[in-house]
Amino acid sequence: MSTIEPAPDFPGPDHRAETPTQVAHPWVTTARTVVQTAIPAVLVLVVVLPQIIDAVLEGMGESLPEGLRLWLLGAAAFITAVAGTLARIFAIPAVNQALAGIGLKAPHPTVE
Repeated sequence: MSTIEPAPDFPGPDHRAETPTQVAHPWVTTARTVVQTAIPAVLVLVVVLPQIIDAVLEGMGESLPEGLRLWLLGAAAFITAVAGTLARIFAIPAVNQALAGIGLKAPHPTVE
C-alpha cells in the first residue's frame, strides 16, 4: 500500500503559524481579557464583598456606608481596565518577544 502525501502547498501537522493569535488579533485578546476579568471582579467586589461587610457591620450595630457599592464598582472597573491594557500591551510583537525571556511568550498555534 502507498501512503497519500499532502499537496506541497498544504502545511503538515508540524506546521506552525508565523504569528501567535494573540499578536495577530490583539483587540480580540484584549476584549477576551476584559470580559474574563470583569466577571469575577464585579461578582466579588460588587456582589459578595458588600454582603460580607454588611454582615460584619450588622453584628456591630452599624450599616453599610452609602456609596460603598459605587466605590467597589469603580474598583472593579479599574482592575478590568488595567487587565485589558496589559493584555493589549502584551500582544505587541516586541513585548511578546521580550516575554520569552521569562517564559510568557504567546505560543504559536499549530495549524490543523
